[in-house]
Amino acid sequence: MTKRHLHPTAEAGADPLDEPNPEVEPETPPDEATDVEDEVMDELAKARAAQASAAAWYQSRIATLQADLANREEKLHEYIGAYKAAVAEMDAVRDRLERDKEKVIDRDRKDLVGKLLDLLDNFDRSLGSIKPGSSVEDIVHGLTMVRTQFSGVLGGFGVERMETVGSDFDANQHEAAALVPAQAAHRDQEVIFEERAGYLYKGELLRAARVIVASRPD
Repeated sequence: MTKRHLHPTAEAGADPLDEPNPEVEPETPPDEATDVEDEVMDELAKARAAQASAAAWYQSRIATLQADLANREEKLHEYIGAYKAAVAEMDAVRDRLERDKEKVIDRDRKDLVGKLLDLLDNFDRSLGSIKPGSSVEDIVHGLTMVRTQFSGVLGGFGVERMETVGSDFDANQHEAAALVPAQAAHRDQEVIFEERAGYLYKGELLRAARVIVASRPD
C-alpha cells in the first residue's frame, strides 16, 4: 500500500486558502505609499509654481510691451504735432514773404508813379510855355528836356536803351524787320537801321529791338 505524502501545512490542519498566492502582488506598505504621494504632490506643486512663474513673466512682458507701445504712440503724436506746427510756420512765413513782396512792389510802383507825375508836370509846363509865335527850336528844346528826364527815371530803375545801329545782328536781342542788300560800307549781318528801340532791365532783355539788317549773298 502506497503512502500518501501531505503538505506540511495540510498535515498541520491548516486551511489551504491561507497559503500565499504567488500571482497576487503584495500590498504596498503604508510608509512607501506615503512617500509616493508626497513625491506626486511635490511634482504637482513644482508644475503649478512653474506655471505661475511663466504666467507672471508673460504678464510682465505684455505690460512692458504695452508701455513701450504707449510711449511710441505718444512720441508719434509729438512728431505729428511738430510736423503740423512746422508746416503751419512755413505757410505763415510764405504768406509773410508774399505780403512783404507785395509791399516792396507797391513801394516801387509808387516811386515810379511819383517820378512819372514829375514828368507829367514838366510836360504840362512845356506845353504851357508854348505861346503863339513860339519857335520850333523852343518847342523841341522843351520836349527834349522832358525826354531826357524820362530817360533818367527809367535809368534809375535799371532800364537802359540798347545801342543797335552798327552792331552785328543778334537774334537774342534783335528782331529783324527786313533784310536789305548790303552796301559797300556795310558788313554782312550788320544792323543799319533801328525801327524800334530795344531795352535792357538790369542787364536782361526787356524788349527786343526791331531792326533792319544788311545782307550779302553767299
